[in-house]
Amino acid sequence: MSAKHLIQGVGLRKFDPNRSVTRAEFTAMLTCLLGLEVKSSTVFTDVSADQWYAEEVAQAVEAGIVHGVSETRFAPEALISRQEMAVMVMRAYEYVNGEKVESKPVIQFGDLSTAASWARESIITAQVLGLIQGRSDRNFDPGGSATRAEGAMVLHNLLEIKNEK
Repeated sequence: MSAKHLIQGVGLRKFDPNRSVTRAEFTAMLTCLLGLEVKSSTVFTDVSADQWYAEEVAQAVEAGIVHGVSETRFAPEALISRQEMAVMVMRAYEYVNGEKVESKPVIQFGDLSTAASWARESIITAQVLGLIQGRSDRNFDPGGSATRAEGAMVLHNLLEIKNEK
C-alpha cells in the first residue's frame, strides 16, 4: 500500500499500525485509491481551502463517497469510527461498480444493534464482500475508532476488488 502511495508512514521508518485514523486521513486514502479528480470545492465550514485534505474531501463529496457530520461540518480531525469506514468503503465500492449492492447477511455481528441505523447495511455488505472484518467473529465494534492497520486492510481489499473489474 505504501509502494502504491496509498498510505504513508508517520515518519521515515514508522507506520504506527495501532494509531487511530481521522476522517480526513481515510478520505484522502480513498480518493487516492480511486484516482478521483477535483471539480469543485468543499462547502464545509471546518475544511478551509488551505488544508492538506481540502481537495480530497471535495473530491470524495462530489463522488458521493463521504458526507459531513452535518450539512456544514465535516469534522476532518475527528477519529473515524469503524461504522463510518464501512459506509465510506461501500460507497467507494459502489462508485467503482457503478451500481448499488444489495446486502445478503451471512454473519450477524452480536453488536450490530449498537451501530447507527444508517450504517448497519453497509457493515453487513462490506463484511460479506470481504472489504472489512469484525474485531472478532461475533463483534464489529461499530463505534470504535478505526486503526491505520484496519484502514490499510480495507483499502487493500477494495483495491483487490477494483483490480478484478
